Amino acid sequence: MKKIALLITAIFVFSFDLSAEITQEKADEIVLERMSEETRSHTVFANPEIQADGKTITTSTGKQIELDYPCRVYFIQFTDTEQGFYLIVNANNGNLLQINAINAEVPENLAEWREVERKPEITFLWRFDHRNSTRCTRAHELRSDRFVVINSKEELEDYITAMFDQSCPSGSACVCRWDSLPDIDFSNHTILAVYRRHPNGTRLGTVNLDFQYNVLSVDVCMFISTTLSHWTFAIVVDRLVKRDIELKINSATSLQQCEW
Repeated sequence: MKKIALLITAIFVFSFDLSAEITQEKADEIVLERMSEETRSHTVFANPEIQADGKTITTSTGKQIELDYPCRVYFIQFTDTEQGFYLIVNANNGNLLQINAINAEVPENLAEWREVERKPEITFLWRFDHRNSTRCTRAHELRSDRFVVINSKEELEDYITAMFDQSCPSGSACVCRWDSLPDIDFSNHTILAVYRRHPNGTRLGTVNLDFQYNVLSVDVCMFISTTLSHWTFAIVVDRLVKRDIELKINSATSLQQCEW
């Protein structure tokens, strides 16, 4: 049987200086570090058993890939596409191998695999910073930052009433008066709303929600400005029962992270 090096052309290898056998927890850490770069909605599954030398994986083209080392196998399934791929962690040294597979068939026993991470699809209800009009927010009245988890129509109405003025300046393309509340199915969805003030100029960047650790991560780009700036957004996600979501504000390393 052909070895993996002969069959796979689109692979990425990450090396780690580790001498002991890679534990499941360490393998999860390696895979999640790799998947932190992925912005598309996806789920990461882990085979619960370490795979011995000789494990085979069948791709969508029918080719069988034989792994010649013990490993921990992960399958990444995207929400909005038929694409998927495997991540293989070498159990001896932690090297990470990615096997790209177009229209990949999921593993037959995927229901038995452990769900490691689920990155949900994020829909913005609104998103404002200095680049689009925020004159409708009550910036002059808000003296503190806000982070609110909204799970009902009443909570949404209260938040919008508190955050936005009831009239929109002429020619302003912004959310102001809501003639009707957004139609949100709160039995299946939750709204996370954030408002922040900064002493310098800021641009709102990438927003990610980590369901596993209940962390909402926001990238912000800083620039020189002599005036107070503020930004606000609200996203619709799968329903969250717990409200103890941690908010992390990160300084973006590139302005490209703040393009939208």
